[in-house]
Amino acid sequence: MRLKLSIFALSMALTTWGFAQTNAQTTSDQNSKVNDNVRIVSGPTVDANDHSASISWKTDDLSSTFVRYGTDKNNMSKDERHSGGARDHNVTLSELQPGTKYFFAIMDSKGNVRKEGEFTTKGSASASSGSNSGSSGGAVDNVRILDGPRPQNVTPNTATIYWRTDDMAASDVKYGLDPNNLDRRAYERGGAREHTAELTNLEGGKTYYYQILRRDGSVRTSGQLSTPMSGTANATMPSTGGAQSSNTATVNVNRGPVPQYVNQNTAVISWSTDKQSSSTVKYGTDPNNLSQTATGNWGMNHQVQIQGLQPSTTYYYHVESSPAEGTGNVATSGTANFQTVAPGQQAKQQSWHF
Repeated sequence: MRLKLSIFALSMALTTWGFAQTNAQTTSDQNSKVNDNVRIVSGPTVDANDHSASISWKTDDLSSTFVRYGTDKNNMSKDERHSGGARDHNVTLSELQPGTKYFFAIMDSKGNVRKEGEFTTKGSASASSGSNSGSSGGAVDNVRILDGPRPQNVTPNTATIYWRTDDMAASDVKYGLDPNNLDRRAYERGGAREHTAELTNLEGGKTYYYQILRRDGSVRTSGQLSTPMSGTANATMPSTGGAQSSNTATVNVNRGPVPQYVNQNTAVISWSTDKQSSSTVKYGTDPNNLSQTATGNWGMNHQVQIQGLQPSTTYYYHVESSPAEGTGNVATSGTANFQTVAPGQQAKQQSWHF
């Protein structure tokens, strides 16, 4: 009888221990799911420029890609996250201010912090001060305009402003008839190095003023353009509009042309005329066969961009300006030449002021 009782007691003890072990294992499994034991094995590394930053890191298992960030370490109000899980993680933080310290935290899927860090964007902090002083130097945020701004394809009702910068920058232009009240805006989301802004709903025969803005709204540079009179077909091929006195007016090239800017694949030809007229450049690699054509703005100050050129190549060109189509009244310059630069070489520029 005592033997049976001993066996029963031992059996109950083993059952209780097994139950306890099962509960402990269940609790351990639940905790491992909640606590997320994934480890960061490499990084984070930060690659920052003026207005954006890329943060990269690696984990030893699949995990969320989730970063909180901001300029206040105790209130990182912005976040960037990617759906799904990964081992190699990379996020890009955009619309940052130059010369500014940012704090960031890599988060797990439950919102717990895996790792924290900080970085400072490139450029000058004064570019994010919100100042709208009207300075036209364009150097406050260390981004420089390399080419332009140039009005192109100017018609009575539309115009395009072109410019090129040495780093990513905003494409944001304010314009209007009153230089003290530029009430219209041409804005393209994101950043670029090659910029175009389309000015619309213009009036013929008017002078428009424009400002190219930085991301913080301050003025990078400014300029103006004049639209041709209404009834003109376009900026480079004006309509005759019947027998008008302008059809018989003479026009002369009184300054230039010069290759103002030349790189591997692009050239800008500039010249001036004594009357409002079209802008046409005839060019090619054979001085006796200028078979290619590029056109630009209507006015007295002319700039035409030639694209699609071959590097290390000599091109010949002459310019043509006409006050009206079909009259035979065309001012034509002599033939000149320029050579595009070799790959990897610095672009060539000539000083030119209208």
